[in-house]
Amino acid sequence: MKTKFSPLLILLCITLALAACTAEPGPIVLPSSSPTDPSTVPVTDPPAVPSTGSPATPTQEATEAPTEGKILLKLRFFDTEENPEYYETTQAETESKTLLLQDLNLPETGLKTYENDSFLGPIAEYLEEAMSLKLDGKWKYYIHYYTPEQDQGVLALTYWIGDAIATNRAVTFPIENGAIHTVIYSYLGRTADEAELLQKYSRFQNTYEQERTNILGDGFEIYGESTLYVYNYRTDQLTYSYNIFYRHIETGIIDNSYGTEMVIESGSPISD
Repeated sequence: MKTKFSPLLILLCITLALAACTAEPGPIVLPSSSPTDPSTVPVTDPPAVPSTGSPATPTQEATEAPTEGKILLKLRFFDTEENPEYYETTQAETESKTLLLQDLNLPETGLKTYENDSFLGPIAEYLEEAMSLKLDGKWKYYIHYYTPEQDQGVLALTYWIGDAIATNRAVTFPIENGAIHTVIYSYLGRTADEAELLQKYSRFQNTYEQERTNILGDGFEIYGESTLYVYNYRTDQLTYSYNIFYRHIETGIIDNSYGTEMVIESGSPISD
């Protein structure tokens, strides 16, 4: 059995460099009653690609039946070869610049909100002076190293709407031996109707509920899940992506081939 990633999450992780999750989660506890209200499900991070396949921190509840009056979003198998044209036309259009920032002290972090962090001072100064971008609390970032020596890594910043919707307005800095030589960015000059997007997000949560069941049988357990809402400045689409992670009890292999992906207000999976 191979561990696979849904196409949209691969796209988001590679092009936007969203959250890196390096810790293994604990299994979800399946309650016997009290279905989950979707409004209580936190927005969590997708698995990091390619540095780690660890799923994001799971919620502590799951449900087999929808709340009365809500539409159940059924789990479906992700075919990685399904509708490649969709992903090609929605991939972020990036630009890059060369620069030189040296002697940086950038500790590895999980996804967190920017709060004038002192070690990001040179980064924030460069962005404001060279790119007219002033970081604030609407930006989240993570720092991840690919090697034990922490000489090769990445600093990724992503713009969020209402602390609930990730976007492909993003800035990525590859790190090499404590220095940065390149910045890769997308849609820094774009704007969106954020109030309308948050209304769509709220209506979606009040209308739909995600199926969370063990559809692989007794040989597996539910090991985690990842929920992400993403606004794409290129397509003006707000997308819901959900991945459920099943752990094969005997081997420990994680299967993340199932989930739900749909453009909000389209009412159908994005790959159909």
